[in-house]
Amino acid sequence: MFMTILAFLGVIGAQPAPVAADSPVASARLVSQDQFQLRWHGVGDLRASAQLCVSSSTGRFQLDIQPMSTSFGTSEAPPFEIAISTRAGDRLVQPAKATGFTTFEGRVLPDDCMGTGNVTIELRFQQSGLTEAIAGAYLERIHLSVRPL
Repeated sequence: MFMTILAFLGVIGAQPAPVAADSPVASARLVSQDQFQLRWHGVGDLRASAQLCVSSSTGRFQLDIQPMSTSFGTSEAPPFEIAISTRAGDRLVQPAKATGFTTFEGRVLPDDCMGTGNVTIELRFQQSGLTEAIAGAYLERIHLSVRPL
């Protein structure tokens, strides 16, 4: 069985209404790996990860992750988990939702991204789910948005 999964990570940069100078702010940027090209050849699990640099003026943030494709969540596509962890020790592992958001709340320290990321996002495909999926190529866009807590 041969399967290719492309996942594009993108940070949503919505234009919020103007905020007061003392309002809390948060930001996120991809530090490494903004595109995964995963090829599975019939054996073992499939995993890929990306590093984000997240900052928040409050030290806390909420990260929303949303798959943006109709192929995932169908009987043809393989299910997957999203694992998120911060350098501060916060962690979440849960199945990706075909519709809606996966929400993660975490903590960051000031100047926590000195050249590297402080948040890791990992996509995990289990062999059992991959063997049940129809062989082929799948495309998934995963949008990330962040806000201070």
